[in-house]
Amino acid sequence: MTTSFSSQKFSDEILKQARQTNLPTSIELEWRKNLDLTKINNPLELNADVLDKSLAECPPPHLVNKEWQEKIGENALYRGRFHIPNIFVEYDFDNQPRAKSNEQDHICELGNSYRVKKYRIDSQPPIGKLSGHLNPFRVDGLSGFHRYGAQANIGQRSYFYDLYDFTSPYWEIVARNITNHHLDPALSQNKHDLLKETINAVENSIIEKNPDAINNLVELIAADKPSEIRKWIKDKAYNGAGVYPQFRTFGSKGSGQHTLKYCVETELGFPKMGHDGRSEEEMKTQGYIVYTGNSGDVLRGWGSGIYRSKKYRIPAWIIGYSATRVDNLQEFRENFIEQFLAYKEGMIKFAYDLFCEDGECEKDMEEILGMIDQDQFPIKLAGFLPQYRKPDPKSEGRPTEIGLVDVYGQTLTFDPKGKCLTQTDNM
Repeated sequence: MTTSFSSQKFSDEILKQARQTNLPTSIELEWRKNLDLTKINNPLELNADVLDKSLAECPPPHLVNKEWQEKIGENALYRGRFHIPNIFVEYDFDNQPRAKSNEQDHICELGNSYRVKKYRIDSQPPIGKLSGHLNPFRVDGLSGFHRYGAQANIGQRSYFYDLYDFTSPYWEIVARNITNHHLDPALSQNKHDLLKETINAVENSIIEKNPDAINNLVELIAADKPSEIRKWIKDKAYNGAGVYPQFRTFGSKGSGQHTLKYCVETELGFPKMGHDGRSEEEMKTQGYIVYTGNSGDVLRGWGSGIYRSKKYRIPAWIIGYSATRVDNLQEFRENFIEQFLAYKEGMIKFAYDLFCEDGECEKDMEEILGMIDQDQFPIKLAGFLPQYRKPDPKSEGRPTEIGLVDVYGQTLTFDPKGKCLTQTDNM
C-alpha cells in the first residue's frame, strides 16, 4: 500500500500546472507499452492513480521549492511527471555527486523503507531529462541514483520521475543537488560530496577553471552549509581542479609547516613575531619588531607597531602576504604598497597637524614629506612572503620565489637597519 492520501495541500493552480505534460505522444506510448509488459515487477504498486496523488501531495520542485525558484528559475522547463520503466533510465556512475558513488548501507536502508512503507507520495521523486541521444525514449537520471539501486534490489522495474529541460548542464548540477533532499531515507551530502561535484564540473568543462566560477557554483550547491564548510570546499576545489597549482597560502594560527609562524620564523629566520609575552629588555636586545600583514594598512602592524616602536625605540617591520590565492601576485603586492604609503602619509599628516603653527597647516603632503627624515619613520615594509612556488627550470627546479621577496618575487636580503622597501628600487 502507498502512504495514505490527505486533504489538498496546494492551490488548484499549482495542481493544474503540476499535472501538465509536454512530451511527444510517441514517447509516452512506448513507456506505457513497456509498463504493461512488466506489471508483475511492481512491488511498490505504482500506477496512474498513485502518480496523480503524488502530484497533489508533492508537486514538482519548480512550483513549490523556493530554493529551486530562486536559484534556477527559468533555466529549467518542466516536461511533466511520468511513470517510466527503469530500463529507459540511465545514470552516469562516474559522475555522481557522492564522494563514494555507491553507498551500499544507504541503498539497503532505502530498500527496507520500500518494503515497509511502499512508495511515499509525499516524497520528492528523482528528476531527469531526455537524453537527446539516438534512443528518443531514454532518460538521464539526475538525482535518485541510490533509489535506483534500491529499486533493483527489491525487484521494482519502474518509478516516477519529474522531467525537465535545462538551459545548460550547469543548472542540471544545481537542480540535482537541490532535489537530493527528499523524505525517503536520505544520505546527506557532506563536504566531500560537494567537493567532488565541483571538481567534476570543472573537469567536464561545465564551469571555467577559475576561482569566480568555482565560488559561484559552491554558493549555489552548498548554500545550506556553514560558511567555513563552503570555504573548505572552495579551497580544496582550487587545488583539486588545478586553479592555483603553484600558489602557497598560510594559516594564521598554530606553528605547523603551512602557517605564518613557521614561514616567518623557521624558513625566513626572523625572530619571534610580535611582542606578546616578551619583556622590554628582550625587545630592545632583538632590535626590531616583526609583524605580518595581508594588507598595506593592516591595523595590528600599524597601531601596535607605532606604539611599541616608540616605547622601545626600535623599528617595526611589516612583512606582506596574500591571505587568499590571487590571479596576479605582482598586482596584489603593488596594491599592498599603495595602501602602505597611503596609510603612512595619513599618519604623518595627522602628527604634523597636531603641532603645526597657524598658517603652516595648509601645506600639501609633498611639502610635509620633504620636511622629515623618512629613514626615521618607525614603520617599515620589509618585503613579502614567498608565495609563488612554481619550479624554476633555471635553478634546477627550486621554487620560483625563495625567502623574503620584493614585488616581482626577487629574493631580498633583510637588513634590520636598512631602508623600507618603498624607498628602494625593488618596489
